[in-house]
Amino acid sequence: MKKKHYISIVFFIALSTFSCSDLLDSAIKCAIKSVELEGKVLRGATKGKNYYETITAGVNNDPNDEDYDYLFTLNGKIPDGIQFSSEGNKLILNGTATETGNFPFEVEVSVTFGDDITCSSSARKTYTLVVK
Repeated sequence: MKKKHYISIVFFIALSTFSCSDLLDSAIKCAIKSVELEGKVLRGATKGKNYYETITAGVNNDPNDEDYDYLFTLNGKIPDGIQFSSEGNKLILNGTATETGNFPFEVEVSVTFGDDITCSSSARKTYTLVVK
């Protein structure tokens, strides 16, 4: 019974704070936007030589997709000597590899659209960095 009252109170607060058209506009904008990672084959690296590569994310249906805050997570092992960082909508791999091999890893990116934390999108893609 308490859950019903809680939901009713939250719904009432939402309706009193936002008009129905505001809520509908927000829902429509949220539904048509999604974040994607580019599908690419990473340029190979050579042990002992400087390496620089980027992976770009973008928001569909928004020409200003560079204006969002992108949160990147990397899961897996990248070669020793290579670091990752992010700048805007780009994940950057940079450094000098100190080992050889194939290094598959998964990149996840998340974006929240505006101030509404319930309106967000995330994407995952697996890449492989080959070091010779």
